[in-house]
Amino acid sequence: MGVWVLFLLFLSVTLRSLLKERAIDQLIANGLRADAVCEFIKWDEGNASSVCYFTTVNGARAEVASAASDRPLLQPGEMAEVAYDADNSRHAVLLADRNNRRGEMRVVAALFGLASVVTAVVGLIKAFV
Repeated sequence: MGVWVLFLLFLSVTLRSLLKERAIDQLIANGLRADAVCEFIKWDEGNASSVCYFTTVNGARAEVASAASDRPLLQPGEMAEVAYDADNSRHAVLLADRNNRRGEMRVVAALFGLASVVTAVVGLIKAFV
C-alpha cells in the first residue's frame, strides 16, 4: 500500500508543477505589461527575493517579488518588466525572473514524473510476485 501512496504523492507534485508552469506561461502571453521598480531585498533563511512595485492600468500600486534565490534578481532602484492579470494584480510575474528560471518547473515535473512511474512499476511487481 505504501508504494501507491508514494505514487500518488509523486504524481500530484508532477501535476502541480506542470499546472503552475502553464499558468505562468498564460499570464506572460495574455497579461498586461508594466514597468516595475525594485524597492528592497527581502531575505529569508539565506535566500533573497527582489520586491518590486508597479502601477496597474487603473493607477493602483501593486507588488511583485522574484522567486527566492541565493542572490537577488534585482537590486533596489533597478527596473524590470512585469506581466500581470488585469483582474487581479496580485497575479504577476517579473519577466526577468521567468527568463532566469525557465524550465525549472519542467525539470521538477520530469523528476517527479519519473519517480511516479518507478513507484508504479515497483507496486505492480509487488502485486504480481
